[in-house]
Amino acid sequence: MSKAAVADSPVVGDKKATRAAAQEKKLKRGRLKKRIAGGVVAVLAVFIWYGMQPFRGDADYGVCRTFAELRIAYPHTMKILSYENYGGAWKIFYSFIGEYGEQRSNYIDCAFTVNPANGQRELKEVKINRRPVSKEELKRFNLSIPGVLKGKPNLVIPAPLDEADLMGLRTVYEQ
Repeated sequence: MSKAAVADSPVVGDKKATRAAAQEKKLKRGRLKKRIAGGVVAVLAVFIWYGMQPFRGDADYGVCRTFAELRIAYPHTMKILSYENYGGAWKIFYSFIGEYGEQRSNYIDCAFTVNPANGQRELKEVKINRRPVSKEELKRFNLSIPGVLKGKPNLVIPAPLDEADLMGLRTVYEQ
C-alpha cells in the first residue's frame, strides 16, 4: 500500500474518526427531529385551519336563502338567526332591516323536489311566515335556479345563537 492510502484509512481506536462519525450521526438525528417536528406542525396547522372554517349548507340551503334575499329590500342586512334541515326541506329564521329602517324578522320554509323532465332540483313549495308564495312566482324562480347555483350563493351557516341573543330577541317581540 502506498503511504497516502495508509494515511487516509482510519486506524482502529482513532479518536478523530470516531468523533467525526458521532457528529455526523448527531447531525442526521437533528435533521430527522426537525423534519418530524415540521410534519407535526404542518398537520396541526391543517387541523386548526379546517376547524376554523364556518359550517356550510348544501345547494338547497343556498337557493332558499337566495329566494329570501330577493324578497327583502336590503339583502346585505340579512342575518341568519337559526335554521333547520328536514331532508328535502329547509326552514330558515332570519332578521333584516326593512324599507323604513326598522328591524324585522321572518322565517322561510322551502320544500324541494326533483323535476322529472330535466332531473334538476326545484322549489315545490315556499312559505314565508306561514304564507305560501304563488305558484307563478315559484315557476319563474325555478327557471333561474341554474343561474343562482352558477353564481355560487352564500352557503355559510352561522353558529347557533347563545342565550343572551335569545333573550334580546324576546324583549324585541314583547314591545
